[in-house]
Amino acid sequence: MPCKPEDLADVKLFELLDEDELKELAAVVDSVSVRANEIIFHAGDLGDVLYIVGSGEVELFVKDTTGQKIVLTVAEKNDLFGELSMLDARPRSASAVALVDSELLLLDRDDLLLIFKKQPDAALNML
Repeated sequence: MPCKPEDLADVKLFELLDEDELKELAAVVDSVSVRANEIIFHAGDLGDVLYIVGSGEVELFVKDTTGQKIVLTVAEKNDLFGELSMLDARPRSASAVALVDSELLLLDRDDLLLIFKKQPDAALNML
């Protein structure tokens, strides 16, 4: 289900986009609900989606050689994660788990490229 432009307006990555660019982007961004303790992705998974926290909290972590969990960060409202794998087409470097019931916005690589083709200034604004 697409999101609303106002859902994206406060996301730092999109702060320079104008109203039309936000509308174009919102039309291709999907939303998904995840439950507390639900794994969103594992380290090593292929990633072509960037996630934005609409509400809730998502923990990003890795496991060391002994299996100990190392928390890298906790993503909260308007934070994004998973962007590195989406941009460089490499496996996920960390795992992500919802700490509480959360709403996530998903933007995949193909949709982002489509936006850049339609709105070339959007790419410059995001950089």
